Amino acid sequence: MLRQAEEVGLFLLQNNHSTLEETHQIDKWIRKQSYMLPSQCFTHFSLPPYNKMVGEVHLGRLLPVTSSFHEFYLKKKVSARLSQVQQLLREAEERASAVGNEPTPKITRGHVTVSFARSGGPGGQNVNKVNTKVDMRFNVKNAYWLSDRIRERIMQMEKNRINKDGEIVISSTKTRTQTGNVDDALAKLQAIIDAASYVPPPPSEEQKKKIVKLAAIGEQKRLTSKKALSDKKASRRGRDNWD
Repeated sequence: MLRQAEEVGLFLLQNNHSTLEETHQIDKWIRKQSYMLPSQCFTHFSLPPYNKMVGEVHLGRLLPVTSSFHEFYLKKKVSARLSQVQQLLREAEERASAVGNEPTPKITRGHVTVSFARSGGPGGQNVNKVNTKVDMRFNVKNAYWLSDRIRERIMQMEKNRINKDGEIVISSTKTRTQTGNVDDALAKLQAIIDAASYVPPPPSEEQKKKIVKLAAIGEQKRLTSKKALSDKKASRRGRDNWD
């Protein structure tokens, strides 16, 4: 029914004496009338009586009350969504610039607690006789040699492996020697730190334009589909009222 109301050709312009709230009330009143139009109907609307309005509203330049208003609001909503995308892009740039050339921290034997146990599996005479299995504990909460960002990232990434004391426990039975297994466990912890330290580079200008364009297209499709469904429901209500 809102599309039928386009044929009315009614435009509003608020002058300096009328308030924004009054303009919205008039717009709401005209929309209410448009729902009552029968199909294939052409008519004219009258403004509410003057004594019901504090400010003066007159015909002039020029915002369509019906679909063009919807297009205006759609663009406004799309702009809001796009601003969110642009904000995320700015945050990515800020993270990358904040890290800069910061070196990746390196973990050493002094940062962990190591215990040994008898190792199972293949190993010949060493099996169940020599303590070559390594259990390495790394307390993330107390690792103040790491930045807050990296520690928080590790806590998030490894939340299912960190115990109530804030420790990650790494076991290794890869080799038949204690030294080899200690090195293997340290390498596993270093891989976790490397992953937590990594900050992806910000997108290039070309990638930014593509991201914004795709976001705008997707949001416009969503809002257009939403408006089509709303128009369908409005037309059904209009037919019921006409009958």
